[in-house]
Amino acid sequence: MNLLGVSEGVGTCADIKDINVAVFSTEFPFNPEFHHLPKFPSRCLGAVILRNPTKIEIEELKKSRYYLDQGRLAVEGLRFAAVSPKEFRFQSNGRSTTYVIL
Repeated sequence: MNLLGVSEGVGTCADIKDINVAVFSTEFPFNPEFHHLPKFPSRCLGAVILRNPTKIEIEELKKSRYYLDQGRLAVEGLRFAAVSPKEFRFQSNGRSTTYVIL
């Protein structure tokens, strides 16, 4: 799992205010041209995984009158499943959404 960066809960488009959210991915590598890592240690109170939408999510999007076959990514909420001094594990919290790649 790659840490892509930390989304800071500030600005007019932030759905989550005043908390930092760690952004991970298993599908995309860290790219310093696009991803931002803050000075560590950074305290994150949430975590998400950035991924490609599933086939089911794409089919649901196609039912929408707003779907125009745009490129999309999915963000899925994570919760801590286990934490130790050497390891941490996440599991899905069951919530996800897709958005158009800009």
